[in-house]
Amino acid sequence: MTVNLYVEKHIFRRTKNTKNRLPKEYYSDVTYNNDLKALVVTLGNYYSLGYSKVKELLSDFSNGIINISEGTVDHIYEEFSIKSEETINNITNNILNGKYQHTDETSTNESGKETYYRGYANSTNVLYKYHHHKGDNPIEEDNILTRFLGTIVSDHEVGIFKYGTNNQDCIIHVGRYCIEGNQNIPETWWQMDFYRFLLKLERERKILIKFGRTSFTEEEIRFIEEEYEEILKRAEEQNEEILSTYWKEKEETLLRRFKKYKNTILLFIHDFSIPSDNNFMERCLRMIKGKTKISGGFRSNKGGERFGNIMSVIKTAKLRKFNNQ
Repeated sequence: MTVNLYVEKHIFRRTKNTKNRLPKEYYSDVTYNNDLKALVVTLGNYYSLGYSKVKELLSDFSNGIINISEGTVDHIYEEFSIKSEETINNITNNILNGKYQHTDETSTNESGKETYYRGYANSTNVLYKYHHHKGDNPIEEDNILTRFLGTIVSDHEVGIFKYGTNNQDCIIHVGRYCIEGNQNIPETWWQMDFYRFLLKLERERKILIKFGRTSFTEEEIRFIEEEYEEILKRAEEQNEEILSTYWKEKEETLLRRFKKYKNTILLFIHDFSIPSDNNFMERCLRMIKGKTKISGGFRSNKGGERFGNIMSVIKTAKLRKFNNQ
């Protein structure tokens, strides 16, 4: 973003013949153009600067010419959030009309109490929704997954498997559980066999995509599913050797999960247009953690909702490569 700094002085005189009213943007003694407002919004939200830091930075950049008040900064945020309604509707519709969408949740806080953001996204759209609770109710309130007729990519959130037409488990998330077991249980090694198997499929998929393929063939899928079952058979045998009651129970639970949710783990081999992991959504939510660490979260529900609206617009603009325009 390029900001050109200039100052204009306007003098208005009213005469007996004056019919036009003074435009609302000139009601204040000092007004700021949209470029500066966009900079204020970006600094305070995307870069998580506090009100005082935004004020100080603008003053330093302008050699003291821009002396914006913290109240004005807050007003600019509010104005942007209100005006973003149409854009938010556009983002929502683009996500609903997509073939797939990512979703995940992360925590923040409001006045010391834990609150949450639920993210919804595809490759060119991101939407952040602010909530005070987890569970089905916030999802029903958002009314996004409930209306979606495509594939949902998540970190094995079983509660959302009732939405969409298909679900894809994040294979990287699966891998984290495999690595945990491998590092803590000397008697087994099936977990890493399983994770390497999934990563091998993803590498092969990427190669085939370069050659114009959209899925594995039926014969290839049959061999893949056979190898999947073979690894799980080895897992049953190896789990019997685990000495720790705690880890044995944990790995048995993991094994049951891999048996029950085979279709959601392997969905990506049937359709190469579906992402195999949910890392994209995790990256989109990462800035929430940064915001929470820097500012300590939010002081009100309004602040949380406003931040979600603003960041939905900014992150979507960056995905669509509008950030340099």
